[in-house]
Amino acid sequence: MKITTIEQYVDAISKLDEKIEENYKNLNFNTKHNALIKKRQKITGGINMNIRLAETVYFILLLSNNIETLICTASHCLRLDIFTERSLEILNSLSNNDEIGIHGFEAKTCLRLYRGEIPNRTL
Repeated sequence: MKITTIEQYVDAISKLDEKIEENYKNLNFNTKHNALIKKRQKITGGINMNIRLAETVYFILLLSNNIETLICTASHCLRLDIFTERSLEILNSLSNNDEIGIHGFEAKTCLRLYRGEIPNRTL
């Protein structure tokens, strides 16, 4: 998959995260789920190498309605030290939402990693 525009990055990540979220809802953690995660990591790895691209793409993704997209984007932003305040707001809000199941736990874990509360682990 060759991605050349910002819109293609946003679209690719959004579509992958929709599929990942479906797997969460269906408790379908299998090789397909793992393949989707690896695909997303490959795309975001490319984005993270270019801070200007990251700022543009992650700014758009922080406006998403997809919970998985919000959590992953916020964690990348914290790692890159961009949009820190907005990312923390998102993660705090999601971590306090009991209605989103595993995603709330994922948001809490990101916050704990960011704060250094988990020994020998970082975002």
